[in-house]
Amino acid sequence: MRYAIPQEHYVQLRRGPVTAVIVDNEAVDVPSLPGHKAGYSGMASLTHTARTENLFVPGVAGLNFEHIHDGTLAVNKERFEPRRAPMGLRVVDEFTVEVYQPPTPNWQLESCGRYHLLPDGTMEYAFECIPRAATFQQGYIGLFWASYIDQPEDKAIHFRGREAAQSGAENGCAPSRPRTAWRARIHPPDLCPSYRSTPTFR
Repeated sequence: MRYAIPQEHYVQLRRGPVTAVIVDNEAVDVPSLPGHKAGYSGMASLTHTARTENLFVPGVAGLNFEHIHDGTLAVNKERFEPRRAPMGLRVVDEFTVEVYQPPTPNWQLESCGRYHLLPDGTMEYAFECIPRAATFQQGYIGLFWASYIDQPEDKAIHFRGREAAQSGAENGCAPSRPRTAWRARIHPPDLCPSYRSTPTFR
C-alpha cells in the first residue's frame, strides 16, 4: 500500500461538514488542536460545521490506544506502553490516515490503526497488530483504548447483548472523580478463565 509520511505530528481529515484531527503520541500545538499533550494518540479532535467545539477533552484524545497486557502482572513493567513507545502517521489518501507503531519495547507488539472518514461523516476505524515475540504468557493479547469525550450527557457504559433482567447484564457508571478506571464483570468465567486475575488499570 502506498502512503506518505507527513512532516507534522498531526493530520487533518475533512469531508463535508465533519473535520477530524488524527495525531501520533507527540505533543501538538496548532490552531486546530491547541495544547494537545504528548502521550495521547489517535482521533484528537472531531468537529462539525454545526458544532465547532471539539467533541473531546481539550489536550487529550477521543480514542487513545493506552494499554497492552496479557492478563498477568507483567503489565506492571510498562502500563502505558502505547502512549510512550514511538509512533508515526501514514497518509493513505485525503480521507485516510494510519497511526503506525513499530514493535514496542516491552511487549514487542507492532500495530497500525487506520482512520477513514466516510462520505456520510462516519469515522471508520480498523486496527491490526502483530506480536513480534512470544511475550504473551496466557496465549492472548489484551488491548485497551480510552475515550475522553468532553462532558458527555450520560457517563454510563451500556453493554449490548443481554436483557437487563438476565444474569450478568450490566451497565456501569464511572465515578465522579475524572479518569478513574473501573471494570464491569460481564465475561462468563468459562470464556476467560484468568479474568479474575487480570489487573485493573488505575
